Amino acid sequence: MLAVVLVAAKNLLDPDVLLYSLTWTLLYGFCGRILRCYFLGTVDGFPRHSYAVALVHQMGTHPLIAVWLFFSMRLSGIGMAQWLQTSWDDELRLLERHTQYSCIACQLKDFLFADGNISNSSPITLGGFVLHHVVALLGCSMWLMAPSGAGIGTAVTLNAEITSGFYCMFKLWPARWSAALYAVTQPLSLVLGICGTIAFVRDYKNTEWSMLCRILCVLLVTVRAIGFIMEWKALKSELLGTAAGYHKVKRTHAEHKLVEKLSKDGHFPEHFDTKVDMSKVSVDVLKPWITRRITEFLGFEDDIVINYCMSQLTEPSEKGLDPRLLQVNMTSFMEGKAAPFCSELWENLISANLSAVGVPQADKFHVYLRPTKKVSDDAHCSDSEAPLSDLDRDPRSPDKSQEEHRNVPGVRSSTSSGRRRRSSSGSRSIEPPDRKKRCF
Repeated sequence: MLAVVLVAAKNLLDPDVLLYSLTWTLLYGFCGRILRCYFLGTVDGFPRHSYAVALVHQMGTHPLIAVWLFFSMRLSGIGMAQWLQTSWDDELRLLERHTQYSCIACQLKDFLFADGNISNSSPITLGGFVLHHVVALLGCSMWLMAPSGAGIGTAVTLNAEITSGFYCMFKLWPARWSAALYAVTQPLSLVLGICGTIAFVRDYKNTEWSMLCRILCVLLVTVRAIGFIMEWKALKSELLGTAAGYHKVKRTHAEHKLVEKLSKDGHFPEHFDTKVDMSKVSVDVLKPWITRRITEFLGFEDDIVINYCMSQLTEPSEKGLDPRLLQVNMTSFMEGKAAPFCSELWENLISANLSAVGVPQADKFHVYLRPTKKVSDDAHCSDSEAPLSDLDRDPRSPDKSQEEHRNVPGVRSSTSSGRRRRSSSGSRSIEPPDRKKRCF
């Protein structure tokens, strides 16, 4: 038995298996980099965009392969029963092979592109995650080597992956419709998986792999059944229409549990212990600072992250704003850069809370409020000719903004360049403006 497991594990390192699987992994990883901008936050300690990438595989790749296989069978005149008995020796079987390659890639991308929040999941959730993925990897490798893996193995894999898509839908969009789909398809998927395992074991050609197939089937069915039982309260609340209170209590409990764990490990600075009364803080004054600091940390301006941070300040919980919880929530957007940002933000909030006007008094805070100087793209414009900001302009100097009206018809100017005169023909004309280049 151990020898068969080692053979299945070694097959994952086969050059062809490794090449195609890693190609699918990079494709899913690229999708993840895009989807992480739209699916923010975490679900049970896992990043939401990981569920979205899984949906690309489960509701995109595999349904397309299933449809392609169906029409291929219709065109070739092969029935379903005959196709289930096919082996890898019959033809090249590219669709069947890429069913397993893409499934291997879906498991690998969760390990290679895992978010740091995964380690904050509960031991049961994390253990089930690792066991499920290891079993799936060994199962795909077994299907690629077993004689009946081309037919029965492909059918079992398509059934397991496509129905898992309804689970991801429920985690991403918890609602009555997604709960109903998951509640119906998950038990049906387990039954079909058991039937596929029985059919595979009964085929004499698969004697070498029968014991491994039984063990993997028991493990996978057990893990998915336990997951279904753990989700039953959430499913029931969605189906009965009482989900709002359930998800709020569950989310709050999970967040505070994570904050307690991180506090014990010393992940928060000491000044987070200082309380801040947000009613004494001018939050609108903080927005320019928040915008510029988030932009500097991320390298680009992200309105979603900025607005989310502002909403945390303007709509604190009944117990007040907790800087530790704020850092945990911002980590979903800024990852490792959330800690220094929240530390600076809380220092400014403490300073603003002590101020009579509710504005931070630190010098480095006011530097971020100073408007930047705009420099023209004109090559003839020098730095010395750039206009000064309102903070740098000498109050005794005249207002330069009036020069913009110098040559506008119908507007009288006190300067000589804007003075009207009569031409030799008697009609009114305007003197040509000064040709000197200026920066605006």
